[in-house]
Amino acid sequence: PQSSFPAKMVSILSVSLVLISTVGMCFNTFPWMQIQDINGDPVDNPTLALVEAFCISYFTIEYLFRLAGSPVKWDFMKGTMNVVDCLAIAPYYLDLFFAPPPELDPTAPRTAPPTSSED
Repeated sequence: PQSSFPAKMVSILSVSLVLISTVGMCFNTFPWMQIQDINGDPVDNPTLALVEAFCISYFTIEYLFRLAGSPVKWDFMKGTMNVVDCLAIAPYYLDLFFAPPPELDPTAPRTAPPTSSED
């Protein structure tokens, strides 16, 4: 980030996407942000899932660009922060490829109804 203005902008974009991704994952844990599948079980909000997919795609492309630009690939992959990056990206792809997709009810509302504590 200290090498040039564009490098600083990419760094700010990366940090911003980490923040957006983290906030999105936190919001996705609230029942009022989730939708229900055909069995009535809560599943991820599609809008937040799209935001997460965009962020993970950016992180993956950034990692692959850094790997491609590395003179010694094995040393790059053994670097502590690069291992952390792989471990942060991997769960998304493992879930994407191995978890069954939720069966959504097309007639259900897009969000779960808010719960009221008033009786």
